[in-house]
Amino acid sequence: ELKVEYELVDKIVKILQNGLDIGCEESWTEKDIEYIHSYNLFSCKPVVFLVNVSENDWNNGIGKGSNKWISNIKEWVDKYYPGSKVIDFCAQYERKQRDLNERLWRE
Repeated sequence: ELKVEYELVDKIVKILQNGLDIGCEESWTEKDIEYIHSYNLFSCKPVVFLVNVSENDWNNGIGKGSNKWISNIKEWVDKYYPGSKVIDFCAQYERKQRDLNERLWRE
């Protein structure tokens, strides 16, 4: 049992030394996952990528190809962080909404 855990830890160390996250490894067994969860490692937690886009891109609709970078970002995330989410948003639009709501609340 200790040998199995030692080999697992060795594999984890090699993954981390290569600059990858443990969650990117797809060959974990159920027993490996039990051990990994007991270590409470941050690099095996789910990741969400927030991508700030321009207000113009936001208004035109990201899905319509208005931003040339979104598909590249999603490809990269799928390759290096499989299963992670990419969420696009527009901070400029959010700020305008907040200011509008604040103004309406004060009136």
